[in-house]
Amino acid sequence: IMVHTVMATDIFDKDLKASRDDRWNKYRFDDGVVLPSSDASDDAENLRCAATSIMEHMIQASDVAHTMEHWTIFEKWNHQLFLELRQMHRCGRSDQDPADGWYQGEMWFFDSYVVPLARKMKASGIFDEAWCNESLQYAQTNRDTWEAKGRDIVRSWIQEGHDDA
Repeated sequence: IMVHTVMATDIFDKDLKASRDDRWNKYRFDDGVVLPSSDASDDAENLRCAATSIMEHMIQASDVAHTMEHWTIFEKWNHQLFLELRQMHRCGRSDQDPADGWYQGEMWFFDSYVVPLARKMKASGIFDEAWCNESLQYAQTNRDTWEAKGRDIVRSWIQEGHDDA
């Protein structure tokens, strides 16, 4: 379980993602009760796989929790990540300047990962309902706010970097 949980933060490996999705889709989560699919036969293995899948989603949510909190929290930590990656680029430790495509990358991240993750956790019924509702609402609101303000925010971060250089 621990290996799968740690590896759950690697969201760009297609094989790992497919494995996680298969594990999650193997079960129905009805009002927080784990129900194995009809082809499941080994109760102990079913419980282990379901627990692994639940832990993977918990670690994924904690890894991107700032995206599912109030806008000021999201913007603060998103800015810090941008600055960290920008410094890595300036020091030659990264070929990619985060200024190139940061806005679009965040849109992709919300649409392809954060909002679907929040929806999946809410639909499962396993996690606290109030937390899931709040997390999903913040994820959607932050996504919409980023769509409206993100370009200007990135421009200001880039300008801030030029002023510091």
